[in-house]
Amino acid sequence: MTYGKDSYIFDVKLTLHVVMGGSVENSVKSLRQKMGISQAGLGEALGVSRQTINSIESGRYNPSILLAFKISKVFNLTIEEIFVYREVEDND
Repeated sequence: MTYGKDSYIFDVKLTLHVVMGGSVENSVKSLRQKMGISQAGLGEALGVSRQTINSIESGRYNPSILLAFKISKVFNLTIEEIFVYREVEDND
């Protein structure tokens, strides 16, 4: 079976979601607002769309590791200071 770049990334994200069973919270919106940057402005600085920034802020999308590094550089913080993993408790 051959994997292209996109299928590999999909497989890794799917595996992480299934295995980790948690969620990622972030402080992108509050950091962006403190700096007085619009979603469009942050998206432009990162090379992504305003919609991508909106999806990250609302928790509908977790950025790739590369994008997370770029975000951390913009805010001069570590990835761990911006993105926090929360385990979902298993109620079995």
